[in-house]
Amino acid sequence: MAARVLVVDDDPDIRFLLGVTLPFSEEGGLEVVGEAKSGEESIRLIEELEPDLVLMDVMMPNMTGIEATRRIKQRFPHVRVVGFSAGGDDGHNEMLQAGAEAVFDKATVADLAEALEALAR
Repeated sequence: MAARVLVVDDDPDIRFLLGVTLPFSEEGGLEVVGEAKSGEESIRLIEELEPDLVLMDVMMPNMTGIEATRRIKQRFPHVRVVGFSAGGDDGHNEMLQAGAEAVFDKATVADLAEALEALAR
């Protein structure tokens, strides 16, 4: 059974890219079940869609991925969160402290896909 993934990013192009490149349900056991454009929306969608994994942008307006991850882990401790950022180490440590399993640069999508597949097993 494929692990259900929710993709969260304020950039629609990034959401589209990840939504297209991550569905490895045949090979790697991942199925993108939804997309959210904000931390607030991600929390609502987790309740509705019941994903196993959340791919969370670290820096978003209003509620950052760090705060969203903190709230997700408090409310849905079984949901695994993987953070990703546009570059550098901005927010990486804070994301891990909030409960993320790992944090990746958006430039390393192949590494990200591999890590998500490993978590799905």
